[in-house]
Amino acid sequence: MEEDGEAKIPFGDPARHERRAERLRACRTRVLHRIVLLLLAAAFVVAGFFARLAAVGLPAAWVERLEALVSSGSFAVELDRVTFSVASGSLRIGEANVYQTGLLRPPVARVQGAAIVVRPKPCRPDATWIDSVEIAELSVSMPAFGEESEAAAEAESPDEDRGPTIPDFPAVAFRCRRADILGLRAHGLNGLVSARDGVIEVDEAHARFNAPGEIAQRMEGSVKIDPVAYTFSSDGQGSLDPNKLAALLETVDAPSVVRELAKFEFPAAAPRVEAAYRYDPAHGVRTLRLALEGGMSLYNGVQISGFRGVVDVGGDGAWNRVGVEDLHVERPEGAVDGRLDLDLDGETIDFRAVSTIDPLRCAAMIGLLDADTDLPLAFENPTVVTAEGVFGFSDSSEERTSIRISARAPALDAKGVRFTGVSADGTMEGTVLDVPEISAAVFGGTLEGSLCLALASASCPTSRLAAAVELKDVRHEEFSRVAGSAVEDSRGRLDLTAELAGPLDDIVSTALLRTTASGRLSMRDCRVFRVPFFSGAGDLLSGSVPGVDLLLEEDRLVAKGTYEDGRLQLTRLDIQGSVFSIRGRGRAWRDGEIDLTLDVHPFNRGSWIGKGVYYLFTPLAKILAIRATGTVRNPRWSSARLSSGSDRK
Repeated sequence: MEEDGEAKIPFGDPARHERRAERLRACRTRVLHRIVLLLLAAAFVVAGFFARLAAVGLPAAWVERLEALVSSGSFAVELDRVTFSVASGSLRIGEANVYQTGLLRPPVARVQGAAIVVRPKPCRPDATWIDSVEIAELSVSMPAFGEESEAAAEAESPDEDRGPTIPDFPAVAFRCRRADILGLRAHGLNGLVSARDGVIEVDEAHARFNAPGEIAQRMEGSVKIDPVAYTFSSDGQGSLDPNKLAALLETVDAPSVVRELAKFEFPAAAPRVEAAYRYDPAHGVRTLRLALEGGMSLYNGVQISGFRGVVDVGGDGAWNRVGVEDLHVERPEGAVDGRLDLDLDGETIDFRAVSTIDPLRCAAMIGLLDADTDLPLAFENPTVVTAEGVFGFSDSSEERTSIRISARAPALDAKGVRFTGVSADGTMEGTVLDVPEISAAVFGGTLEGSLCLALASASCPTSRLAAAVELKDVRHEEFSRVAGSAVEDSRGRLDLTAELAGPLDDIVSTALLRTTASGRLSMRDCRVFRVPFFSGAGDLLSGSVPGVDLLLEEDRLVAKGTYEDGRLQLTRLDIQGSVFSIRGRGRAWRDGEIDLTLDVHPFNRGSWIGKGVYYLFTPLAKILAIRATGTVRNPRWSSARLSSGSDRK
């Protein structure tokens, strides 16, 4: 029913209905608030429970159960500060130590700051729960596969029961921020680790070995470890400074390899490396193969432009053999190609090398000279040196040394003297280097010589050198210029033969107190009295016989002498010219002091006229006798009519 166009409620009071609806809404709100408060209380209770777990750690029984789960009959694992994060579903371990069962020693491995993400699976309380592992620091202080352990000895009998091993588990992703594995330090390590039949396998491994500020060094590869059989193998490739392996090689008793690696320096970039490592002591297997290729670097302090080679390290039950194949070393002036086998037990190196590098730089690279040694020699390139044989590098093996050497150089400069077409062939037997054939062209003539160097040894503590040289038909003008007695426009030629022997340090230092020598000098058609040493004698003769200096032109000189105890004894001095014949005798000392007497005879005693008038002019000859004293560089010429002796012995 409607009245005045408005709807009427047929019964009841509208205000009452409104109050009732309001009460219902208030009741529902109070119930909802109570439910929310109850849920929040439950959440706080659960959160508090797990927060309590995180603060105190898992109960000891739970930790022991985890230790038993990851331990085996060969290794025991101890866990410390174990907590569980509900939010991330990860098990956090403050520290984990791995011990080899039955051996009293520090832990073979230590993990600090590990986070293990788990994915629980129904009815599978094993390692398959692990999804990934992240480690702050990992260190392996000594190998878990040492021959000295009883387990390693048992591994020599493959037919026997191997006993408990690490339980199998599928591939687990792992990341490690810092690792130290037997001294090999990585600043980032990740990959996939799994176990099958007791063998731990690491695949898709990536490692970064350079610290901040160092040249980039990264390797990738795979690793297999059998902790019960004590075997280890790995393959990898990348860039790595081999010196990073020094601590690891020291740990596995390969110090000689470390010493060889220490000769390398890589200031610009680490070499490219392909590596393979095998270790199986039960079967006497120890091999390390490194294929290296690099650019600018240093070896024994000598800069090289590039290199490559394959290094094999191994032996029968010990690290006692190093082989290098496909060796190629480059410098701006040439290259070295060759191979070598290093026997550490026999202390010998069997090698062959062909080099076009400056021989002095090669000598520095192999350690015979210091890299910064400044020697007065310079070889013109390409100087080709071929050497092969066996070298004993210890006192006990030096007698096994037997090397053949051949060298050819377009030219050689030594203290301003230029030798061309240089060639030498020799051998080294024991500690004696014998080069019987040396030849070159010099001063417009030829040089032939020999050299014998006996290095210091247990039987002879002093190195000794014996050398012989023969100059033939060389230009006197060129020779005199180098000898410090230059004579311009001298058309003469000369021959020189000399031999010397003595302690090497005595000869190199030019002390010459313990050196002996002998020599012969022959000058043909030379202007002898224009030589600075004899110029004073020519002036003295000109004063005695006016005008004779105009005739002192083409002369011949022959001189022989011996050197011993720091003194040169002139046994023969003959000068034959168109005007005079001269015979001389005398001595010279190491400090340059001289005492020389010349008997001058008119005419050339070698001619028939000179022989005929010799006795006729004998009184005049005695008047013309002259004497030289003072020093070689500043001789004083005078008449020798009185005594020609000397007070100096």
